[in-house]
Amino acid sequence: MYINKPNTYENKRNAQRQRTISNSDKNSHSLASAVFLCVNQIPRGKVASYGDVARLAGSPRSARQVGRVLSQLPTGTKIPWHRVINARGELSFPKNSLKYKEQKQRLESEGVSFNNHKIPLRHFRWRGL
Repeated sequence: MYINKPNTYENKRNAQRQRTISNSDKNSHSLASAVFLCVNQIPRGKVASYGDVARLAGSPRSARQVGRVLSQLPTGTKIPWHRVINARGELSFPKNSLKYKEQKQRLESEGVSFNNHKIPLRHFRWRGL
């Protein structure tokens, strides 16, 4: 009987899953590092979209992950998260939220202007190096 014989297919699948999870962790860590480097380069008075940051970080299809990475920053961080906005030139927070007000105030203090809750991207968009 082969009751106690280990299932080699299952063992291979489990090992493959572990490698995938491990690679996924490494990829998300390297994406986060690249996002931080890119966001730190956005000059005062300029903004970039989540997609712009993803592209500059070397992962052009990862705009949502950029948002997730930035959302996990600790309070009081030195990374200028407020310079990252959505592709329409709008802030992504709900308009009545404290985060919306904080982001808008930070951008305005750097000289970024708003027109009907939108930032004119042709004037304020930073395209990277």
